[in-house]
Amino acid sequence: MRLWAETCWAAAPLLCPMHREFIMQKPLQLPTPTCVSGRIALVLVTDAVTVTATATPTATAQGGEVQLGVSGSATQGTSLTYSWTTSGNDILSCNDCTDPVVIISGTASYTVTGIDEWGCTDSDSVQVTLLPPGNMVIIPNAFSPNDDGVNDVFRLFGSNVESVELFVYNRWGQEVYTGSGSPAIGWDGTYKGVEQELGVYVYYASITFTDGTEKDFKGNVTLMR
Repeated sequence: MRLWAETCWAAAPLLCPMHREFIMQKPLQLPTPTCVSGRIALVLVTDAVTVTATATPTATAQGGEVQLGVSGSATQGTSLTYSWTTSGNDILSCNDCTDPVVIISGTASYTVTGIDEWGCTDSDSVQVTLLPPGNMVIIPNAFSPNDDGVNDVFRLFGSNVESVELFVYNRWGQEVYTGSGSPAIGWDGTYKGVEQELGVYVYYASITFTDGTEKDFKGNVTLMR
């Protein structure tokens, strides 16, 4: 007599795999007559833990304040706890929260690890670059507002920047963004709440430095997703 047996194996009550199927079928050769006994094992398969680290800004002068952040997803019905580490010597305002602040003294990477209640983990890192002293501005030539926490906003970075005035226009000359004030301001790729099409946009920026000097910039930036 030939029977088919379905077997489901698991090393632990909860798994964190990429694959979700653990059923194996194989024929069993049994003598006749015989008695057959079986067990059913329930294996709970979970979605993988994912975390994404962010930093605002990602470049600053010495003594600049950087806001770190993390977004994550955990097993359904569970929560994540976080732990931050750094490759540098700067001290974070907290090591186990979602939004620590750090005062920058050098270029360094900041790594956050998320762990759920079942011990499943994921880590992500973000680098913050120390800008050289003096009046300086760095303007990206592309950004990708896709909510992945990386280059989601078109903004200017620099040393000794007091304030920024920024204007962005589409290819028809329509103003799609205007903002002024803190160096942290920037365009998120929308106009009146509507996502703008991919392509090249023109920007004009006026920078005021901490020593009172001003400088104007203009150029192109590419919106990508």
